[in-house]
Amino acid sequence: MRNTLVVMAVAAAIGACWFTYNNTRLWGLYKAVKASDNKASIGLYNPWAALSRLPQSRLNGYVYRFDDRLGEARVEGAGRGVPERYRTRVIVGHGVCLLRLNKGSLARSGDGVRAVFTAGQFLFNSVEKDPLKIRIADLASIVIRARHARGAKMSLYLNQDVEHGDFKDAIVIDVVADGKFHDYVVDRDKLPHGQEFLDGLAVKPSNVEGDDVEIASVSAVSAKEGFLKKTAGVASHALGGDHRPCLFMRGGTTLRYGVDTRGGKDLSLRFGLASLYGSGPVYCSIDLVDGGGVRTIFKRTAAPADGWRDVSIPFPETDGRAEVVIRTSGDRDGVVFFGNPALSGPPAKRMSVIWYVEDAETADHLSVYGYGRETTPFKEEFARKGALFENAYSQATKTGISCTSFFTGLYPAAEGVWDNNSAGLSPEFITLASILRSQGFETASFIQNYFAGPALGLDRGFCTVHTVVGEPAPATVKRVHAWIDGHQDRNLFVYVHIFNPHAPYDPAAPYDAWFREAPGATSVIRDDGIDPAHVAAPTVEGRTALYDGEIRANDAVFERFVSGLGKSGVLDDTLLIFSSDHGEYLGEKGLWEHRPPCLGPVLHVPLIMVYPGRIKPGRFGQNVQLLDVMPTVLDYAGIDSKRFQLCGDSLAGLVDGKDPKFWDERLTFADEVSTRKGKSDRDARGAAIYKGYLYTVKPGANGKAEWLSVDGSDSLEPEGITGRAAAMLLSGALEGMQGRSLGIWDGAVKGRETEKKEDLAARDKLKALGYLH
Repeated sequence: MRNTLVVMAVAAAIGACWFTYNNTRLWGLYKAVKASDNKASIGLYNPWAALSRLPQSRLNGYVYRFDDRLGEARVEGAGRGVPERYRTRVIVGHGVCLLRLNKGSLARSGDGVRAVFTAGQFLFNSVEKDPLKIRIADLASIVIRARHARGAKMSLYLNQDVEHGDFKDAIVIDVVADGKFHDYVVDRDKLPHGQEFLDGLAVKPSNVEGDDVEIASVSAVSAKEGFLKKTAGVASHALGGDHRPCLFMRGGTTLRYGVDTRGGKDLSLRFGLASLYGSGPVYCSIDLVDGGGVRTIFKRTAAPADGWRDVSIPFPETDGRAEVVIRTSGDRDGVVFFGNPALSGPPAKRMSVIWYVEDAETADHLSVYGYGRETTPFKEEFARKGALFENAYSQATKTGISCTSFFTGLYPAAEGVWDNNSAGLSPEFITLASILRSQGFETASFIQNYFAGPALGLDRGFCTVHTVVGEPAPATVKRVHAWIDGHQDRNLFVYVHIFNPHAPYDPAAPYDAWFREAPGATSVIRDDGIDPAHVAAPTVEGRTALYDGEIRANDAVFERFVSGLGKSGVLDDTLLIFSSDHGEYLGEKGLWEHRPPCLGPVLHVPLIMVYPGRIKPGRFGQNVQLLDVMPTVLDYAGIDSKRFQLCGDSLAGLVDGKDPKFWDERLTFADEVSTRKGKSDRDARGAAIYKGYLYTVKPGANGKAEWLSVDGSDSLEPEGITGRAAAMLLSGALEGMQGRSLGIWDGAVKGRETEKKEDLAARDKLKALGYLH
């Protein structure tokens, strides 16, 4: 009896301790949830107002941007309308149908045409009998507005004799088969090269037999119409893959700026020059008018070119106030572009930011994060100089969603870009680059992935965006070094986005050695999107070896990148950030590449920051997220991040040892917005990450939820946190975050839907020209 009582007492004591421990842990989780609720409680979202009230940075010297201050200029000269030859040409729609069907019959539907697709069916004009005679140099794009019920692709053929069966070089367009109209845009870069006119046009409406297709319109969008509607304006313009914000002026226009140069010294006037010709040349000049009279400081013919002609002019000293007069003359149907025109001086204090991203790279396969293969020997050396965050997480599984999130500092549900096929970031939102450019930083982006740039509106705030899709990483690094060397008289924000190790995995020798040595035995179904052509029988081990080889190759390129920065002498004054945009599945739970659900392999990303003299070296195991990068950059740049409604926290506090309890108990989130049907779908889905575990809510009728360790391999609950209470807390936290985020989006865009499917390489150009809203 006595022994029984002792056992019962011991059991009761153990139970009491466990109950106390469990409830202590649950109380910690509760406080973490409340902290996330308070952090995400954002009122009226108005970042542009906050930006307008932001004091000028003490780091940067004098900067005057002419495109941003067009409203202050006096405009002289008047347009004379848009000549017929420069207007958008409607090929189908508005009662016009210049195309005919080779099979079946067309039904009128509104202003457009409708047909049930059958194999071999085309809409086309005859190159010989009814050529379109559209000058290719005058085009911005071809735009097809259509709806599909079942198909996945639509094909476009240009200047081909389709009538007699001559089919080749199709431009294939992915379509959305949801029964709704979408705009599909084919940029001028994809139009026939070396030919003066677009004469032939053929559309294969679908790739699926029986697809119900309705084409509302086909338009040849004029490159000039939007520009010629105004005497002068601001827009975005791209030449040779170099996309810049610009000031544009029609021929015969004068702009007079009253410029106060007090406080400026050693000033330079810089811009890129380009033009669209009319029937003759356009000339431009810049005069400086002050107490000393009139001085012409620039005069040149603005000749058409494949790229920007960069101009740098030492600006004469003035008495502090001067009038800068910009004139264009010659052909009034010509347009002159001044790309990123600015008057600037050297910085007051040196400080630059460089953010280097490797796409689709999970931290779990980097040796600097403990991976078995030596995939990142240089990054191990690099990390010893700064802060490595062991548990950093992306907010999304796709490049476009993730990049838009960390550039705006908002969860994906708030910033509105929910898919790589979204129309892009609404104009109501600002970006990290927007803030830094407004504070005098020269900003540049070099991207090997379309969805990290203008395709989704992520050119916003950048003085230049170099889209280098398909370019080898070493060539991109060389390009970045050249740009930095040419702008060392300024403080810089540079974003570099390297495509690899994104699928398909195919590292060049010698980085394919792991694959050649151990191709593996666990077979998987071949996937052209993952497996290179030379791998006929892929295996789990082989794919992994190739992926690891890509990471090792990237490490060598990053070493070259950092070495070049050292030779340029910029490293000592630079916050250098290395990360990925999201992770990658490599067979975990049978998943590959990057897609929902939000589990550890696709969310766990590398994040390393080096800033000599400011960031003490160390490794940090607390939960952090890519959303934290924006407030961190702003803090180190001396810009008050609290003025903006950001969902992340500055990592400067973590690095400096401030508020350790907050960081130790921190709750972070990932958003599965890409699984929603649309912005009217408000069901919570995504993941809440707490102390090394994910609580993930999967999309579906029942919103299935489960605990998983961050590597996605275990169905376990965190030690000491069990039962329904924890599940309810985290489900409520995730639902609350997404609900507040959706409220931000609703308030910012007033409920205006922006979802479209298009050829994203041209979306921004059309928006600048006023054809997409």
